[in-house]
Amino acid sequence: MIEKEINCFVIMPFSQSSKKHTEEYWTNHFNSFLKPTIEDLPGIKVFRIEVLRED
Repeated sequence: MIEKEINCFVIMPFSQSSKKHTEEYWTNHFNSFLKPTIEDLPGIKVFRIEVLRED
């Protein structure tokens, strides 16, 4: 049993980096692939830095 949750911060592009890799592409890649894949590991919670930023 995991007592403490581990925070995983992903460093990746957040804006368009090429014609193919738009901001929407990167957001979808994080939400559809990276986050669920990493959170399959017990006790790990994944964040993108911009989620924690307060404007």
